[in-house]
Amino acid sequence: MYKALVCCRAGMGSSMLLKIKADQVISENGYPIQTEHGNLDSLNGFTGDLVITMDDLADELK
Repeated sequence: MYKALVCCRAGMGSSMLLKIKADQVISENGYPIQTEHGNLDSLNGFTGDLVITMDDLADELK
C-alpha cells in the first residue's frame, strides 16, 4: 500500500476537495494508495510515497 499526501497552501477546503477526487480515481482504478490531506507544512514530517497538489504549488515544492 502506498501513502499519498494531498496538500494545498492552507490545508482547508481545496485539499479536501482534491482528496475526494483523487480517492475516486484511486478507487475506480484499484490503485493501492491511501490518501491523507493537509497543508504545505504537512510535508515536513511526511514519510509517504506521493504528493498530490495543485499546479500553482508545484514550483514551491521543488
